[in-house]
Amino acid sequence: MLSDQTIQTLNRLHEIENDYKPNPDIVAELGTKTIVMVVGATCQGKNLIMDTAVKLDERFHIAHTRTSRPPRTGDEPGRYTYFENSDEGLRPVFEAIENHAMVQYAVNPYSPLIYGSMPTDYPTEYNLADIISSAVDNFRHLGFKRTIAISVVSEPASWLQRFEERFPVGDAQRGARKDEAIESLTWSLAQDHDHYWVHNVDGQPELAAEQLIAIAEGTGSGQPETRALAEACLEAARTIVV
Repeated sequence: MLSDQTIQTLNRLHEIENDYKPNPDIVAELGTKTIVMVVGATCQGKNLIMDTAVKLDERFHIAHTRTSRPPRTGDEPGRYTYFENSDEGLRPVFEAIENHAMVQYAVNPYSPLIYGSMPTDYPTEYNLADIISSAVDNFRHLGFKRTIAISVVSEPASWLQRFEERFPVGDAQRGARKDEAIESLTWSLAQDHDHYWVHNVDGQPELAAEQLIAIAEGTGSGQPETRALAEACLEAARTIVV
């Protein structure tokens, strides 16, 4: 359980996270790399698409993530470093942020969890990352050679089914994940530049991964028609009963 002081620190860090800047040495290193930010509501299939892109093209790598959320059954080994979500476990994270030794960090506003990364977490030319929508603007100002934001959306009925399976009625995270989904979809629908859409077709992650790769290479423009699916998913998200 987190103390009131730690929760206050997390709230303060959330308020100023978009103003955070890593130290100059880190900025210089980031200037040689591209970050592909994959955005979407929980259960939209972001991780599957990133995994598939890595298998299709060896130039792509999934950025390592450091997080205070607990491990999940489907987490790929080696992708995450887990901080204990406790006063003691978060202390080194707070110190790294204070010393500007992290590339970035983001506090989930719907739960007392923090995510972040270090320079070594972006080892290749194209680095893929599952990014919450509220952190995108922060990444755009960190000094990467190029930043690309891609919203992943699937069919509303399929998405709702996956959501219900992962967060059934009574699950402690259900309400927060609903709110997060609404915020993510609302953010995506509000973007009018420097943003791409990709349709996650059920059972065909290769199609979405190929779109992602083409966007990163500068040879593709995504799938603008997917915006209609996002609008439908947003309406579906609002109907979720907590």
